[in-house]
Amino acid sequence: MLAEELGLVGGLVLLGLYTLVFVYGFAITLRSRSHFGRLLGLGVTINFFLYVFINTAMVMGLIPVVGVPLPLISYGGTAMLTVMFGFGLLMSVYIHRDTRIGPFRREWGVSRRPIKGGRAETPRQARQALLYTAPSPTGGA
Repeated sequence: MLAEELGLVGGLVLLGLYTLVFVYGFAITLRSRSHFGRLLGLGVTINFFLYVFINTAMVMGLIPVVGVPLPLISYGGTAMLTVMFGFGLLMSVYIHRDTRIGPFRREWGVSRRPIKGGRAETPRQARQALLYTAPSPTGGA
């Protein structure tokens, strides 16, 4: 319907704007420091891409017609709701992009895995021993 009124240029501009949204979604995903943020951002961006791809492929006759509206253009109740909810999650990933979800800290253990000979053999084992060391009961160092 949009291409009927605006022609080839309008259709290409719309596809260019969708491409811009995809690029921004992937950029937000790649800038997130937490693994959960990356997975969430990637999932939302791919979901949006699939909505656009399925709708445009249906209009061109490449795949059978199903009830997927074009995001941000066609009106679809729950589809519009899920797209807006997904954009909200994507904005949350962008806001909390520098928040790093750290490793699990044990309260009463020295480390998760025992270190051979009672000392760290590699720098990674030394970092793990420091990360998983429990605080002193007296509060001192």
